Amino acid sequence: MRKRTADEPLRRERHRDESDYASLGSHVASVLEAANAAAARLHEEAAADAARIRNEAQRDADTKITEASAEATNIVEQARRRQRAAEEAAVRRREAADAEVAKMLEVAGEVATRHHSETVARTEALDQSIDLAEQRIHQLISGLRDLTDQLEDLLSAKTRQGRSYTAVETLDEALKESVRNE
Repeated sequence: MRKRTADEPLRRERHRDESDYASLGSHVASVLEAANAAAARLHEEAAADAARIRNEAQRDADTKITEASAEATNIVEQARRRQRAAEEAAVRRREAADAEVAKMLEVAGEVATRHHSETVARTEALDQSIDLAEQRIHQLISGLRDLTDQLEDLLSAKTRQGRSYTAVETLDEALKESVRNE
């Protein structure tokens, strides 16, 4: 039979505290790992959305430009046919046809200019959305770093009390490494 000493309850309490701190470190590691995974997923989703939006905008712009070009070509061809008919009919009618052609060309130019302006505005809006998404990602990363710093401070205080936790250094390094890889 073992003899009980007066400091045996104190040893048990210390052992339980060490287990609690180890459990806390493990929990913090899993929280940071999940946060890193979420940040990476958000970054990937934002990049994919940005690429998709850019591709859609480019397709829309190409379609609008093609349509505007075809419309301008049709208007120009129509204007030339009318011009030939007017020249064949009479000199007087020619002046009227030239005026109508000029007006059609002006309209075609205005349509093309308007389509181009809309495409540029849409592209700028998309770029702003992309910039905003990137800012949000950087804010999330900054928040995760702040959380890591706070956790390091908390665990550093416990380390100064005679305990050592190297997992904090590993978590911080892992977070920094994941940010560098972006």
